Amino acid sequence: MRSSVIFLAIFGALYLAATGTRRLFLSDVVPIADADAPQSMWALDAAFLLRSVENIALLGFAALLVIAISQWIRKRGRPAS
Repeated sequence: MRSSVIFLAIFGALYLAATGTRRLFLSDVVPIADADAPQSMWALDAAFLLRSVENIALLGFAALLVIAISQWIRKRGRPAS
């Protein structure tokens, strides 16, 4: 169970780091269709990459949370030997 908590913390920290970096450094980047003024492609690519990392971390966190809870429930339902 300890490894599940460690991985949950890693996924949570990865999500927070990607979100913080994107909002701190790339907050003015908008999707291409919304842009009235030209914007640099590296900023758009970096924002896309960070948003992808956020989504992957969030999905990994949710999947691991479901797995950890199901293992905890299964372990709790067994009688002590």
